[in-house]
Amino acid sequence: MNRLDRRWRRRSSPVIWTAAAVAAVVIAAVVAGTALAWRSPVAERAATSDALAGQAGTIVADVFSADASTWTADRERARALMAEPFASSVAAGLTGQPPAGVASVRWEPLTSGVVSVDEHAGTAVVVARVVVTPTAGQPETRVKSVNADFVHTDGRWLLSGVDELR
Repeated sequence: MNRLDRRWRRRSSPVIWTAAAVAAVVIAAVVAGTALAWRSPVAERAATSDALAGQAGTIVADVFSADASTWTADRERARALMAEPFASSVAAGLTGQPPAGVASVRWEPLTSGVVSVDEHAGTAVVVARVVVTPTAGQPETRVKSVNADFVHTDGRWLLSGVDELR
């Protein structure tokens, strides 16, 4: 190796190392950015799912529970928890009087599970104990399961449909 080659290698060595360090930093930044971009929607979806799971049972219970003595207020609260067009489709049941012979209907959520969810809508299965108390006689208790659809509007989950499973 001649003198010129040795001199070039000594001078280029810091340049090569600097270029390699810059390349490593750029690669690390790209990898970190990609990981964060991938993780962010997953974390948001998990948070959205947790929020729906925590509220689904209570929303269903509040919509379907009512007491004869507070019937009008209970039905207004139920309307506030429903999205259109579902609220319109059940309007007759929300504006009428309590069924004859019924003192109260109380839904007590036992468990719920999210079936699907995104930032705009979700579906949950809710299992609840339903206690129907007549004006005379003993309360009747059943366990019901419903498939409940929700929409996320203005930061709130609203019931947009329901199908009884059992």
